[in-house]
Amino acid sequence: MAASVDPLVVGRVIGDVVDMFVPTVNMAAYFGSKHVTSGCDIKPSIAVNPPKVTLTGHSDELYALVMTDPDAPSPSEPNMREWVHWIVLDIPGGTNPSRGKEILPYVGPRPPIGIHRYILVLFRQKSRLGLVDQPPSRANFNTRFFAAQLDLGLPVATVYFNSQKEPANKNYIAPNVGLVNGEDLNRIFRSEIFLYTDGQLRAAHDILGTTNSSQTNLQAAIAPKAPAATQLADAGTTKATIEPTKEK
Repeated sequence: MAASVDPLVVGRVIGDVVDMFVPTVNMAAYFGSKHVTSGCDIKPSIAVNPPKVTLTGHSDELYALVMTDPDAPSPSEPNMREWVHWIVLDIPGGTNPSRGKEILPYVGPRPPIGIHRYILVLFRQKSRLGLVDQPPSRANFNTRFFAAQLDLGLPVATVYFNSQKEPANKNYIAPNVGLVNGEDLNRIFRSEIFLYTDGQLRAAHDILGTTNSSQTNLQAAIAPKAPAATQLADAGTTKATIEPTKEK
């Protein structure tokens, strides 16, 4: 029997992320031995790797799985809603996401402030999807719009968990920020994705100032707290690879 939507209403997942729906598929998610039930607490340190997700359904059915954070960068000012953590398409029924096509790699929770909700939404596809591009960025993703673009209809299963920043632990390695391949430095430094994945809740205008701010000044402003960046020359375009950083 599919799970009730009641916890999703209480947690405002229905409304903030998805519309009211009737669950028709059982989806189970685990981080290690921790079973994800709607409203449960999951520490970021145990969610660094993707959850083990299993779903019911027939092998001739295909499903799409999306994981987002509607509370980025903070629950009180979620101006980056939603921040997408994971997208997998073409998952056969009765299997798991490893059997599907991952179009956006998993990035674990990294909430800078407050308690964030992390939503796993499952859709039933009408057919196998062709070439689907990655979102242009992880910030300001919209699950409803994504579903409409791919003609997915309403969800068939949804579960969410809560997570908040853990006390400093020198042994904890924060997850890779997961920037989409090909993003150049200029766009990264001018985007709120950079501020969010930097792990610091700093208002954009405090760093960016006016829209005419030079990249040099911008980099100087961000550099003291930014993740390590390696600049690569590629056909005249400067690109960045963001390394994982340790929380101190």
